[in-house]
Order: sequence, then C-alpha cells, then structure tokens
Amino acid sequence: MRSLKNLCGDLGVVAIVLVTLFTGASALAYEIWVTNQGTDKVQVIDSATLKEIAGISTDSKPHNIEFSPDFTRAYVSNVGAGTVTVIDAVGRKITATVPTGKGAHGVNRSPSGRLLYVTNTADETVSVIDTSSLKVVKTISAGRIPSVAIFTPDERKAYIANVSGSLSVIDVERAEVVGEVSGLKGAIVLAVSKDGEKVYVARGFEDKVGVVDTRVDRIRSTIPAGEDAHSVWITPEGKSVWVVNRLSNTISVVETGRDRVVRTIRKVGDKPDILAFSPDGSKAFVTLRGKAATGDPKLLSGTEPGLSVIDVPTGKVIAKVKLGGDPHGIAVRP
Repeated sequence: MRSLKNLCGDLGVVAIVLVTLFTGASALAYEIWVTNQGTDKVQVIDSATLKEIAGISTDSKPHNIEFSPDFTRAYVSNVGAGTVTVIDAVGRKITATVPTGKGAHGVNRSPSGRLLYVTNTADETVSVIDTSSLKVVKTISAGRIPSVAIFTPDERKAYIANVSGSLSVIDVERAEVVGEVSGLKGAIVLAVSKDGEKVYVARGFEDKVGVVDTRVDRIRSTIPAGEDAHSVWITPEGKSVWVVNRLSNTISVVETGRDRVVRTIRKVGDKPDILAFSPDGSKAFVTLRGKAATGDPKLLSGTEPGLSVIDVPTGKVIAKVKLGGDPHGIAVRP
C-alpha cells in the first residue's frame, strides 16, 4: 500500500497540472523589466503585485532592453553612455559592460541569440556583438539616425530603421548592407510577422505604419495610425500589431491578415512609449514617459511616469503603476 505522504505528493502534482491546464500561463508569475532614463536604473516589477522588487543601476540613460532566448541574461542599451549593460537576470547583477558607439539607442538580438545589433544614432552605425564573447565583432555603417534593428525569423536578413526615412537591409552572414527601402519618413521602431514575410514600420513623423514585403524589400501598403505612431509590437500569437501613438495617447490595433486598423484603444496614459505583452498575451504593459531625459522634453515629457496595464481582450486600462523618473524600454521575463 502506498504511503499517505506519497499519495498527497501525487495529488499535489495533479492539482498543479489542473491549475495550469485551466488557467494557462497567467497562473504563473513573471517579471516586467523597465529601463528608466531618469534614474539610470532597470526597475523589476512583479506581475502579480505590480510592485517593484528590484532596481539595477546601469550606465547613463538606459534606453531599451532585450533578453536572451533563455531569459538568463538581459541586455540594456545606454543611449547616454554609448554602451550595453549585460545583466545576469537570475541574480540581477551586472556581469559586463560593452562599449558600442555614441547614442546606443536600440539593442536587438537575433532569433538564435548569438548576435546583438546595437544601433548608434550619433555615430550612424550598428555594432554587432557576439553574445558568447561579449565583444563587438563588426561595425556596420547605417543610414542617418539608425533607431532599432529587427531580424527575420530565419536570421538571414536584418533591417535597420533609419529615422531619416529608410530601412537598411543587412545580410546577417556577411554583416553587410545589401539594400535599402526608402519612402519611410520617421522610421523608428520595427516588428516582424511570424512568417517573416512582412516588417511593420512605425513612421512617427507621418502618423502611419509602413508594411514592407521582405521577399522583395519593397513597401506593400501603408496603414494610417494615431499621432506620432512611435512603436509597433506583434501579439504573441501573431494575429495583431499594436501601434503606440505617443502624442494622441492611444494604441491602434492592426489585424495582420488584412493589415488594417480594427480597434483604437484610447486614454492609454500620458505619453505612452514602448510596449510588451505578458507571456500568455492577455495583458499589455506600456511605459509612460516622465520628464523626458531623451528627445524633446517640451514635446515628450509626460505627467504620470510609470506603466499602463491593459487587458488585451477588452482593450481597457486596468491598472497604472507609478515608477517616477522617465520610463522607456520594457521587456517581460517569464
């Protein structure tokens, strides 16, 4: 006969499995990491309590953040210092600082995690970092004011958003620019479709989103959005693109099948900027600017620095988190 202790242990395992089956990933805790340009820190927020549980000091003006595929590392681009801070995400300790170039704005990793592309706005270059050695292995010339990078899922090509109005097309294996897509004034943030056939380009100067066909590297359509369409983010299942409109305080939801706006979420918060989804896609977290540490302070400064928490199915803001400073980049760690 099995012991009572063993039986209880088995029942406990069954209970955990049932909770997971019926409640999904939302039953599991995760962390929200926010780069704060006003405090020179990364703030770690617990998803269950929406309370800050850790603060990690970085170099000047931490701007964007990216995790390794296994979420054991965080990479932070510091636009004020021209560096990337490497953080042990489990121990929440800095393990390295990698010099890149002036105005290290975006940090984006390849799907495999073997490379980081860091866009240096002032130098108009892209620093290619090997994540094994944490060294810059090549510097690529980009267009005027390179903002961020995105890789295709097969890792064969990368695209650089140049605010001056174009995308630089990079052959990843050769680490060379092999083409350009023009006619994208104000290109600032990029997202790639799940099948890799489309890149969505936030065009803040024109309040639009451009859709680029990656098979021929040409614009296939243009989608009207809100005022200062600053960033674009694909939902986890790939069916929608959320466009954060920084000056109209709204989010335009684009259906990827037909590439048209199907919903507008209003009153997101003052000066919404960058977005991340929960692992199960049920919630969206949007940073709200404070006194702008980068960009035009008169135009971009907000009055409620922190996060807006949005229920994705309903599009309703269900909570706001006060963080102070000037929150900008955001990423979720399961």
